[in-house]
Amino acid sequence: MIGQWSVDQIHQHDFTTPLFLWSGFAGPHDPYDVTESALNRYDSIEMPDPIGFPNELDTKPPPQKKAMDGMAGKETPTAIGWSQATPERIRRMRKHYYANITPIDDWVGRIVTMVEEKGQLDNTLFVFTSDHGDCLGDHHQIYKFLSHYDSVGRVLLVVCAPGVERLGERDQLVELIDIGPTLLDLAGLAPLEGANGVSLRPILEGNQNELHDNVFSEYGPRIIARTRTWKLIFYPGQPYGELYHLADDPDELFNLHDHPDHGIAQINMVERMMHGYANTRMRR
Repeated sequence: MIGQWSVDQIHQHDFTTPLFLWSGFAGPHDPYDVTESALNRYDSIEMPDPIGFPNELDTKPPPQKKAMDGMAGKETPTAIGWSQATPERIRRMRKHYYANITPIDDWVGRIVTMVEEKGQLDNTLFVFTSDHGDCLGDHHQIYKFLSHYDSVGRVLLVVCAPGVERLGERDQLVELIDIGPTLLDLAGLAPLEGANGVSLRPILEGNQNELHDNVFSEYGPRIIARTRTWKLIFYPGQPYGELYHLADDPDELFNLHDHPDHGIAQINMVERMMHGYANTRMRR
C-alpha cells in the first residue's frame, strides 16, 4: 500500500512545484508475514548465526535477561520463548525478516523508476534509512526494546542526489538528526534556526573529515554515547551499565562497565554522553 501510494503521488505530480515525499514502510516488523514468493528467494541462502556466547546475558544489565525470561509462556504475537528458540527456529525467523525487506526493495525500485519516467531523476534527492534495527537473536535478544547494540542502533543511510558523485561506503560517524540539515543544505535552503544536527554535505561530496567525534542516542531508560573506539550505554539511576571497546570487541560481547582497568575510559564516555544529552535537551 505504501509503495503503490508513493508511486501514484509521483505520477500525479506535475513538478511545477517541488515535491517532498516521505514513504514510511512499516516493515521489516513483526509479525514477519511475508509472501511466499518473497520467502522463496531465500531458499538457497544460508542464514548467518546470531552473535553471542552461552550465558552472555549473565554479564549484561539485568533488564535484558529479565525481559527475555518474561516472554516464556506468553501467547502474544511478539512474545518469543527464548528457551524454545532453537538455532533452526532462529534461522527461520531471520529468513522471514530478510524476506520482509525484499518487497520494500522492490517498491523502492519502482519509486525510482517513476521519478525517472517523470524526467526528474537528475533533480531528485533520495534518502533511504531506518529508525532502528533488530537483534534477531544477537546477544540472546529479540527486537529492539531491551538493548542498544549496533544490531539495533547502527542503521543504514543511503543518499543519492545530484552532486553526490562518489559511489561506495563512508565510515564517518553520523546521526539521523543530521538528515534535516542535510536536506535543507542540498536543496539550497537556509538552516532551520535552533535545529540540532549538521549537514552531511561535505561527506557526500567526498570529504574525508570527521563531522562528529561522538554520536549520541537515547531510547526509554538508556542513553548512549559512541565513538569509533568506545561505546557506553548509560542507565540513569542504576548501578549497572554497558561499556564496550569497539576496536577490540566490535561485536559488543564483553561488557567492561565494571572493569577496574577501564575507569578512565568510562568517565570520558559519561562526559561525552552528558554533553550530547545536554546539547539536544537544552535546545528544544
